[in-house]
Amino acid sequence: MRLDQVLESELCAGCGLCVSILGAQRARMSLSAAGYLRPEISKPLTRAENLLIDSVCPGGGLDFASEHKSFTTVWGPVLDTYVGFASDPVLRFRASSGGILSALAQHAVNTGRADYVLHVGAQVQAPWLNETLQSRQSPSVAAGAGSRYAPSSPLVDIVQQLERDGRAVVIGKPCDIAALRMYARQNPLIDQKVVMMLAFICGGVPSARGIEVLLRRMNVAPEEVLSFRYRGYGWPGEACATLKNGSQKTLSYAETWGTVLSHYVQKRCKICPDGMGAFADVVCGDAWYGDERGDPTFDERDGRSLVISRTRKGSAFLAEAKQSGCVELQAVTLGDMARMQPSQIRRTQLTLSRLWAMSFAGRRVPTYRGLHLVRAGVQAGITANVKSFLGALRRVVRGTL
Repeated sequence: MRLDQVLESELCAGCGLCVSILGAQRARMSLSAAGYLRPEISKPLTRAENLLIDSVCPGGGLDFASEHKSFTTVWGPVLDTYVGFASDPVLRFRASSGGILSALAQHAVNTGRADYVLHVGAQVQAPWLNETLQSRQSPSVAAGAGSRYAPSSPLVDIVQQLERDGRAVVIGKPCDIAALRMYARQNPLIDQKVVMMLAFICGGVPSARGIEVLLRRMNVAPEEVLSFRYRGYGWPGEACATLKNGSQKTLSYAETWGTVLSHYVQKRCKICPDGMGAFADVVCGDAWYGDERGDPTFDERDGRSLVISRTRKGSAFLAEAKQSGCVELQAVTLGDMARMQPSQIRRTQLTLSRLWAMSFAGRRVPTYRGLHLVRAGVQAGITANVKSFLGALRRVVRGTL
């Protein structure tokens, strides 16, 4: 699917890779009227550029190719599965769900495995929004710990950064890592310079409009905000706006995500089959505790992360980090993981029914290859798929999908 078709169909994921491929003289990322980061192209693309971007754009589709046969239905490629947390209690407390990703990134920098970490943090001028950071020291990696429920484009100048000296660990959303992995098939520089691709389990990218609603709900004016975090300082932690007068306004995780931000997720996220980062070397997410019905509970506890290694490189890196003492890891089963992330499982199982509904209504849909969506759909059962299809069709007609 050409880039203009992706944008016209509102399927852009906002990763920024197309801008990096085209270069800053021809393209840039900016907030759209709907509040999402989208590429602005100053000059029409050539046929070769369209073909290249089509092959790597996660908005147009995902093409999973694996060197191993460990691909499990719903979960994707799985080598090792753990629950764990950062050994540093301060990092564990500050991070969103145990601090494993930050601890792994610190380990890579501290041991010289990587020269820097490419990740996302708060903008200085608008701290409820994001910017891409390059951290070369452990403290700056830790400073970026925590979920950032706002649009981000970590790949916006990835090509230019990797052309310089140094090796990188890249932390991103599943779609960011998928784009980078697919681009590695076209550009050998990626595998030469990126020593580890880390992803977090993702529920979708909310718009800047949703964040404006969140600030109003907190009774906070944007010009009053000195710093802003969406989670952390506990698990799951609260959203917290620190104001210039020194006061703080907070909102619970259930209200922040469940009541506000989840209703402003971009269209591409609503039909994403890869919220669990199948293309990453290692992926981490909330290892939720469940109630008697199996639903996640959000009572404050010590943070813990669900950790999956998806490649041999990722498994070796986790083993090395555990041996060094920077993380604590305990093996768990796929059944254990299913109880920690039931919504992600259901989301993947019903992706195909949503795509069918969009196609039935005449909408363009991404092409997903190698992700076993038919098998996943069969797991959900006929009744669930019919309900999902009809619900998605209603939303398409209403213009909400």
